[in-house]
Amino acid sequence: MRHLTPIIILLVVGLLACKGVKEKLTGGSAPSASAGVALAPSSSAPVAGGEDAVPAPESPQPRPLKVGQFVRYKVTENGDEREFSYSVIGAEGDAHWIQVITEKSGRRVVMQLLLAIGDRTDPKSAKLRGLKMKAPGLGVREFRGASLAAMRKQVDLGMSELTVPGLTGLKQEDVTVPAGTFKSCYTRDTTTTFLGITAKQRQWIHTRVPILALVKSKALDKNYQIELEEYGETGAKDELG
Repeated sequence: MRHLTPIIILLVVGLLACKGVKEKLTGGSAPSASAGVALAPSSSAPVAGGEDAVPAPESPQPRPLKVGQFVRYKVTENGDEREFSYSVIGAEGDAHWIQVITEKSGRRVVMQLLLAIGDRTDPKSAKLRGLKMKAPGLGVREFRGASLAAMRKQVDLGMSELTVPGLTGLKQEDVTVPAGTFKSCYTRDTTTTFLGITAKQRQWIHTRVPILALVKSKALDKNYQIELEEYGETGAKDELG
């Protein structure tokens, strides 16, 4: 579970900037949404900043994915702030549409991944079946089948963001973020290497939080942290629908 930034978006935006992929994107608009897709409601029902503390986790197992769930985070780095969010905005059979949005300096990137995740603790169990994306200058594009193959490897590298490795036996402690005080969060220190850059971080994880189960992540070797701002079990909105 890498949480210093939504790596999936970084990888795919970088791939779309490549000449060969750009040429494939110039021919026509995105296909319409498939029939039979269950969509999330358009209203928002956040849970954030309540007076009561969130009780200790009921289980070390992450919550099942469900249409309507959403989480929004604030990233602070050397005094600068930006936001990103994850939400479950639809379902097709045993797969879910996971929407990832990043916003910084007025630039907004929206990605939607159709994923079938057999085991929420194992990134290898995630199967990518479709991808939609809207980025500045690119419009909305959808990829399935052969058109998805060009970016499958890049997306697979970021798949661990959507899984929650085993929490049993980890130290637990309370933590307070803009979304409230969370009792008995699981904590762990991790070291990850991505594109030649090594990052050390401490994570606070609570399984009452949907999708990522992340409450807070703080870099141990730089001035960088992520905090949960709001979350909910219902109210996610499809930004490309």
